Amino acid sequence: MPNSKIHNDRLLARSRALRSGMTEHERKLWYCYLNKCRFKFKRQVTFGNYIADFYCQKARLVIELDGD
Repeated sequence: MPNSKIHNDRLLARSRALRSGMTEHERKLWYCYLNKCRFKFKRQVTFGNYIADFYCQKARLVIELDGD
């Protein structure tokens, strides 16, 4: 299992970088709606080998933005 730990560390580092470098559309969705929503959303959450743009645990909702 050491390889999975290395892989997860890489994904965590990548998700941190994505949080600080959001696209224009991700920023707009986050600052205009999601961070003010009554449900708590997280940005750039890792799921196995993937990174989701936004995730709400209570609603079990993943939001992925691609392009415009």
